[in-house]
Amino acid sequence: MRIFIASLCIAAVFTRPASSQIPCPSGTGGPITVTNLGDREAVTHELLMVQGKLSPNASIVKISAGGAGLDWPAVGGAFKALVALKRGGNRIVLTAPGHADHCLDVTYAPPDTGKQILLVQMMGRDQPEGSGLFRAPAGAQTDLAAACKRYRFGALLAQSAMAELMYRAGRGRRTFALKRDSTGEVEVAVYHSVKTLAELKASSNDGASDLLIKGALAAWPDKSLSMIGFLQSDSVLGAIRSDLTIHNFSSLYTWPQDVGDVVRAFTDRTRKTENGTGSGPSDTLPLWWHASYELGDFLMVQGWRIGAPQNNSPIDLMGQGFRNFRRLFLSGRDGKPLLQDSIAFGDTTAGNFAYSPWTRAAATAPTLIAPASAPASAPASAPAGRIRLSGGRLLLTGTEGNLNVTLVSPAGRRAEILFSGRPGIGVRAIGLPSERLRPGSLLLVESMQGRTLLPVLP
Repeated sequence: MRIFIASLCIAAVFTRPASSQIPCPSGTGGPITVTNLGDREAVTHELLMVQGKLSPNASIVKISAGGAGLDWPAVGGAFKALVALKRGGNRIVLTAPGHADHCLDVTYAPPDTGKQILLVQMMGRDQPEGSGLFRAPAGAQTDLAAACKRYRFGALLAQSAMAELMYRAGRGRRTFALKRDSTGEVEVAVYHSVKTLAELKASSNDGASDLLIKGALAAWPDKSLSMIGFLQSDSVLGAIRSDLTIHNFSSLYTWPQDVGDVVRAFTDRTRKTENGTGSGPSDTLPLWWHASYELGDFLMVQGWRIGAPQNNSPIDLMGQGFRNFRRLFLSGRDGKPLLQDSIAFGDTTAGNFAYSPWTRAAATAPTLIAPASAPASAPASAPAGRIRLSGGRLLLTGTEGNLNVTLVSPAGRRAEILFSGRPGIGVRAIGLPSERLRPGSLLLVESMQGRTLLPVLP
């Protein structure tokens, strides 16, 4: 009989200040222009990347969302900055010496239901949760709490990267959702194998991976979860499967721990050969290279599992572009700009993610959806969208907005689809056509904005 032990890696809870409602500070000087974000937008990811322009002689821009703020490098008149959002409304303030302040109001609305990604720390039966869990320079914290902190923030960076790359590809800020614990923090579950770490290392890679994957799937059988496993071992144990991925990152200590640590982590020129953590050929590369490579690989592998195949493109993140992960978050270093067009989502990659059930964007309010108070028993008046049959498929079309909606048939069958409101664009509603719906049938259309009945048109 196999026995598994499951527990949670709990983060400390911090109270964040509410969004400021006071007018934007004015400041004096030239303008700060934000180029990737408009006022009063909504997003589903916690770490928001803000990109823009200011005078070429500026070297620093400060960004805040209710707190003291953080400085980010500006190079050649361009800047990139990350800011952590709280749930609900956020007043984002950008300041720079010699510039007028710039303010944006952004709503952070993470999804509470639907498909989510669960992070899992996998451990041998005898692996300690205290110091020594992963390799790091002398004096560094290397216990389970430290590992969880880096996994948690690394996942938030990957989530933010996908949202920004999708936005650049013209698909809106669609990204995956991360499972959160009761405190609202990204959850990192802990799975202890029935075997010791030495026994796992002595097994074949497939044998050890099978054992870990079967145990984790038994511990968390929820099919709405996609699991990413992390195993700290000095041997190469890992797996990429459709049901669970196991990563073995040898440079976890190089990852940033929080938003205030990103610039340091992505510009650290120290080498492993200098701090006693490595002696191999790649260990002569700077620590920023290891952090960028592993975080890019983390997102690439997760991207493969949720809908986009790998390719040979030199800049697509699902190709070789993952190596340039850090360039998404830095405009430059040491006063020199970084090549910004070296990482992207190609059209095929972005299209696959756009229609993946694992990604979503913040809902807008298209005219298709009736107010939340509309009764489900009566159709809304003059809906702008329509549902029609085409070649055995149901197509939902509308006029504006982007939204995840659910169609509910008369027999209660449900299908979640992406509604893209550009005229003439529709997406297949899987499962419902099997009921032999006919023109004139009424389908209930649900979303977070409300629900309405729409007839099926020929």
